[in-house]
Amino acid sequence: MAELSWLQRAMIGSADRREFYLALSEATRDGLRPFDILSEMGPEFEAVRNPLAPAVREIMRRLRGGGGKRGSSPTVAATFYGIFPSDEVVLIEAGETAKTLSDGLAEAASYLTKMDEIRSAATKPLMEPALLLTVLFGIIYYLSVEVLPMYGTIVPRTACPAYAKLYGKLADNVVWLVGGLSVAIIALAALFVWSSKNWTGSGRAFADRWVPGFGMYGRIASASLLTSLASFISAGQQISAALDRMAGGSSPFVRSLLAGCKSDLAKGRSVDQMITGISVLPRSFHWRVKVYAKTGRFDQALGKISAKLVEETITRLQLIFRNISLVLKLCVGAFFLWSMLSFFGIAFSAKKHATKQVASAPTFVAHPIGPAYSKET
Repeated sequence: MAELSWLQRAMIGSADRREFYLALSEATRDGLRPFDILSEMGPEFEAVRNPLAPAVREIMRRLRGGGGKRGSSPTVAATFYGIFPSDEVVLIEAGETAKTLSDGLAEAASYLTKMDEIRSAATKPLMEPALLLTVLFGIIYYLSVEVLPMYGTIVPRTACPAYAKLYGKLADNVVWLVGGLSVAIIALAALFVWSSKNWTGSGRAFADRWVPGFGMYGRIASASLLTSLASFISAGQQISAALDRMAGGSSPFVRSLLAGCKSDLAKGRSVDQMITGISVLPRSFHWRVKVYAKTGRFDQALGKISAKLVEETITRLQLIFRNISLVLKLCVGAFFLWSMLSFFGIAFSAKKHATKQVASAPTFVAHPIGPAYSKET
């Protein structure tokens, strides 16, 4: 197979890629050739069905001269395009161009670690509310299947309090509601993942400014862009040529940012003006760029600015998702209280209805001579 399928690429997790980058980085730092290292890895990966096996096979094919996404590029990292995520490959190629392949691979592994921290900051606070919500929906489903039908034979729903009637309607449709909610969440997540990388234009600029998810993604993209640019500047490359190389394997969104940078350069603006013109770079970082641009080691300063940007992004995400977690917990608590209140309301209505039926039933007394007669007769 000449190219990896979507499924093959999806099977390679971030932990697999990070370990691969670190192993290859250590080996190439000791002077070993990438092709020789991959020749050792390939059979072992095939033997244990490691998800990286197809990737190693394709990289070796390209290194033998089988082409690739960017076969005209002289770098080893260029053989990674179309196999690994483009933002990681750009970092590897920038490091390889500036210093060594080992440095580029180490930079990509560090970037993956930061991305894992960001994902953890977003998902970890939501695990407990999600578990509570799942348990709560399980309770609602049990009540709708086992408990409510039993009370329905005793008391009509019309005799229950309004909040209990509404809860009964919810319980009747809990399967459809949970299914619909799950599908909606998955669809929205998939839409966000796609649009964060592919959506461009004025609408995207508005979303980056006012929608937290897109704003956070923009911060991460700008941090990655600064890291890559720092490596290319360190290698002594022309800024315009560096932007072209970075755009070659980037997503449409990042390419739009790089196009804006090239436009600023064409207008005669300085490098620091070009960087501060990046729409997703927070305004609070502009002074850092302007000050460090006047120093002799601007490339190193860009790397530090990028690290600071990622650090602040993680802190912001942790705060946002802690607040979201708190709101979800409060909603779950309120929903649980509503469930218990509705249950007791239905039970009280059933008891009241049963008492009323007993009170209205005809009573009989024994006659001293003849049969029993009803008081009503």
